[in-house]
Amino acid sequence: MEWYEQIVSPGYDRAGQISGTIAVAEVVTPNTQIEEQLRESQQLLQLVIDNIPQLIFWKDRHSVFQGCNLSAARIAGCKSPEEIIGKTDYDMPWTPEEADWYRDFDRRVMDSGQPRLHIIETQQQADGKHAWLDTNKIPLRDANGDVVGIVVTVEDITERKQAEKTLQQLNEELEKRVEARTEKLKQMVVQLERESHDRHQIEEKLRASEARLHRLADNIPGAIYEFQLDPDGRMCFPYVSSGFRDVFDVEPEPLRQDAAPAFKCVHPQDLRGLQAKIAHSTQTLENWTYEWRTLAPSGHYQWWKGIAKPERQPGGSIVWYGCIVNITDRKYTEAQLAAQQQRVSWLVEQSPLAIIEWSQRFEVQAWNRAAELMFGYSRDEALGRTGVELIVPESGKAAVTTVMEQLLNQTGGNYIVNENVTKDGDDIVCEWHNQRLVDAQGQTVGVFSMVLDITERCQIEEKLRASEARLQRLADNIPGAIHEFCIEPNGHHSFPYISSGARDVLELELEVLMQDATPAFDRVHPEDAPRFQVEIDRSVRTLENLESEFRYITPSGQKWLRVMFRPERQAGGEVICYGCTIDVTDRKRVEAEVAKLSLVASQTDSAVVITDKHGLTEWVNDSFVRISGYTFKEVQGKKPGSLLQGPLTSLETVDRIRETIRAQKPFQGEILNYDKQGRSYWLWLSINPVFDSNGELSQFIAIESDINDRKQYELQLKQQTEELEKTLSELKRTQVQLVQSEKMSSLGQLVAGIAHEINNPVNFIYGNLTYVNEYAEDLLAIIKVYQTHYPDPPPEVREDLDRDEVEFLQADLTKLLKSMRVGADRIREIVLSLRTFSRLDEADVKEVDIHEGIESTLTILQSRLKAHSVRIAGTEYYRGEISVIKDYGKLPMVECYSGPLNQVFMNIIANAIDAMEERDRTRTPAEIQQNPSTIRIATVADDASGRVTIRIVDNGPGIPQEIQSRIFDPFFTTKDIGKGTGLGMSISYQIVTEKHQGSLECISQLGRGTEFAIEIPVRSKSENEG
Repeated sequence: MEWYEQIVSPGYDRAGQISGTIAVAEVVTPNTQIEEQLRESQQLLQLVIDNIPQLIFWKDRHSVFQGCNLSAARIAGCKSPEEIIGKTDYDMPWTPEEADWYRDFDRRVMDSGQPRLHIIETQQQADGKHAWLDTNKIPLRDANGDVVGIVVTVEDITERKQAEKTLQQLNEELEKRVEARTEKLKQMVVQLERESHDRHQIEEKLRASEARLHRLADNIPGAIYEFQLDPDGRMCFPYVSSGFRDVFDVEPEPLRQDAAPAFKCVHPQDLRGLQAKIAHSTQTLENWTYEWRTLAPSGHYQWWKGIAKPERQPGGSIVWYGCIVNITDRKYTEAQLAAQQQRVSWLVEQSPLAIIEWSQRFEVQAWNRAAELMFGYSRDEALGRTGVELIVPESGKAAVTTVMEQLLNQTGGNYIVNENVTKDGDDIVCEWHNQRLVDAQGQTVGVFSMVLDITERCQIEEKLRASEARLQRLADNIPGAIHEFCIEPNGHHSFPYISSGARDVLELELEVLMQDATPAFDRVHPEDAPRFQVEIDRSVRTLENLESEFRYITPSGQKWLRVMFRPERQAGGEVICYGCTIDVTDRKRVEAEVAKLSLVASQTDSAVVITDKHGLTEWVNDSFVRISGYTFKEVQGKKPGSLLQGPLTSLETVDRIRETIRAQKPFQGEILNYDKQGRSYWLWLSINPVFDSNGELSQFIAIESDINDRKQYELQLKQQTEELEKTLSELKRTQVQLVQSEKMSSLGQLVAGIAHEINNPVNFIYGNLTYVNEYAEDLLAIIKVYQTHYPDPPPEVREDLDRDEVEFLQADLTKLLKSMRVGADRIREIVLSLRTFSRLDEADVKEVDIHEGIESTLTILQSRLKAHSVRIAGTEYYRGEISVIKDYGKLPMVECYSGPLNQVFMNIIANAIDAMEERDRTRTPAEIQQNPSTIRIATVADDASGRVTIRIVDNGPGIPQEIQSRIFDPFFTTKDIGKGTGLGMSISYQIVTEKHQGSLECISQLGRGTEFAIEIPVRSKSENEG
């Protein structure tokens, strides 16, 4: 494919009237490619600079800023790197003292020619804050090795300094806490924020826009033309571009006299409409537009679209200025869609088009999968609802009735393009193909619609229309100068024709140059003039094309110009050179900037790697070689990851890098790499994709910053933080356990006191019951004797006897006294159990009866073991009685801490009751009766090992495996907030294992119940050792 630059200008006769057009086309492929490569190279290098985490400035010999990267511009208070150009340190936000110091230091580095690295300093930022900086100053040399300026790279190490200060404070705090363990623990939260710098590519929009406009100007689709209609009906094309040959398959020259050959190529079905459109535009002078077909040489018809603006000429003729573009692909797509409508009726659900059937009332009768995806409503949501409810926006509801009437009456509405709205409220543009549905009798029963979402296509067409408008403007404003340069045999040279653009390029009047070209040649730079003259002479002599670049001096300043022409010798001996001159000053400036940016990228401390789109290395800078130990030849054409990753490199990070690269997205993160010698080092890695002008992936740029020092600080800080948290956890647990022990000791004293207070009146009642019983028997005997001797008492006595039911009192009094004795016995048992359980505060090891401790625990929990109803959140639950099965073995007296051991029994049995109560809330009384809740307590002594085992087994719901592993952890609980501290089982475990040198084991299976096995020695450890 070749790139052409085409210039079209009107031609005037001697009377000054337009008599035709002059077109000049030149192959500019090499120039375009070079300029594109230069722009891409500059963009690539600027992207590298902007993604380097350090701040980068470069200045000339006078300490005037010549550029910087994006991070440096932000620190300096500039919106973009371009704003810093031409400024000095005194224009920056730092203090005058800092500016003086920077300029003096820069001067010493440039004078000595020696770089100064890792200068630690502070600086005032644009926001007024002071930052710690690690600065490198490197002399900037040109191609001859002369120092022409200085490159300054700056790394913000404020966070590192803050981390060092924080680390020192933590060390001091840790030492204080170790020395004062008994003091209250103070909370300390230390966070280290990871450095996260978002670096984005800043494109030079103006230059990119100019590049796109150049490409558009060189690739105008179709043809540009002038069409003239005279008053006598004669039609011709005064000017047509070379693309006209592709439209009508007719050579352009004959059409300048007669337009008839062009119309013969138009499809017969389209010719009448074409002529009608021309007639209408002739009458109204409205813009002409039309679409038609022509027969291509391949035998296929092609679709074209013409757009033109008419203007009436002084002589009465009408001239249309317009263009023609090929729309065959669009028409072909539309034809395919139309044909598909007839073929896919049986594939409705598999169709990529939304297919909808409407009733005569515009209600949905059918709604395929594509309609669900397009509009967001499921089939069930859509059926029976009207289109106005579902997909018609407010602006289109008024037209719905009209369209439906047109469809039902067969007067229109079969094809419409309009805006619709989805369930989520998104606006989309849809192409509707509607067809009236009829039954076997030909009666209308509804409407069948096929819908295509053309939102994206409309956006593309809008862009195409904008592109056509831009091309039209470009055709009217071609940059540079187009000219005919004539060299006569006598040596005189002039420009017989030169375009108006020469005024801007050469800054000379056209009339002067048309008479004599000497004024233009006089402005060629003295150093370039001899070479340029030699090149012209050689081209004229050999008739070879000329391409040359040179400096040109004008009143407004110096420019770089590029001249291209093709010489032709005329019959009279003179040589006419057809060509153009363009201003390439910007390109030359870009080339200089590219060279400067390349130098900066090569001298930065960060490693820079550039790969192709497949990840194969194309270029690395010196810092990469220094950090990794690999030379460029060793990594060229290879994937850097395969060389640098090692055994401890995070596979998760590697997978994340691969995933983002496959998605052609940027990546930033930390990674552990290995150098050539196998030494590991930490990097902050930033990878960015690079896209060419067509939006295609072309390369990847990786910036690697050494963060080894920071990672060492982080590791040290993390270790000390973990030690501090461990100490905090131990102190907190000890504190809670002390509080819990105090509570249990107080509870034991309280229970013992209550038991003592209750025991005294109970003993009084119990001791007097014997006398009450004897007195009652004596009174009953007296009454019996009285009844024997006085069987007929007086009426007053008889009335009192009947009222007080003496016979019933005689029978019930004995029963009442027996009940009182049983109650008193029960109170004495409870008091005994309370005394046994109240030994929590006993600190000495004593010989105790394990069974007595278990029995006291069961006595205290007796009320919870009985059947009862519970009301929770307004709902009443029935809980049956929990049976306790005792399988006691013959145990010796065991030396232990009886109070704490009773606490263990209490915790385990109470937890079992809680679990079975929770389960019974979901069971019916019948289920509870069929499988009642039970607790089995078994004890056994092992004489050989000198240990006893207490097993407490319930048939509750069981404990999940993941909870079993944490059941003895401090503060772990599965109960609701306020119903458990999470310390019961943890303290029980410590009582058994630490205080008694025993073991506590939990064995559970979901749905089968839970068993806790307590094993302790018969003799305490202290006695055994003694």
